[in-house]
Amino acid sequence: MAESGKKLLNRWLELLRAEGYRPAVELVPASPELSYLAFKVEGTNRVLVLDEDDPSFANLVMTWSLGRDLPRPGVLLEVANELNRELKALKVVIDLPQEAVHFTVETISDALPDSAGFQRMLLVGSAAAAQFFERARAAARRTVA
Repeated sequence: MAESGKKLLNRWLELLRAEGYRPAVELVPASPELSYLAFKVEGTNRVLVLDEDDPSFANLVMTWSLGRDLPRPGVLLEVANELNRELKALKVVIDLPQEAVHFTVETISDALPDSAGFQRMLLVGSAAAAQFFERARAAARRTVA
């Protein structure tokens, strides 16, 4: 890991701890250039992905369970694709084998990470999750009616 990567990883660890989270560094052998910081927000898993070769990049992955009250997979994919077209800097990924949906928020900045930027990433992902579940449940009600 490059020295700048260590500084970046340590800065994110400090920031997450200062925000009240308990991040854990996860190693992924298939991607040694990436650092994964896992933590929870209100019981929901989050992973911050850092690229040690590109300290300006950060990717926040937020995962929610799909639940049983949602429509069939094709409709879920349609809702995810709608949001992917509408929202910038965020992608929605349906993970059917895990019965989960992932919201990824990417940022590129030469500035060191700060609380305001991190909170913005969380808000963007949470707002997208709320839109996704609202639209998916509305679609489920339409298919039942």
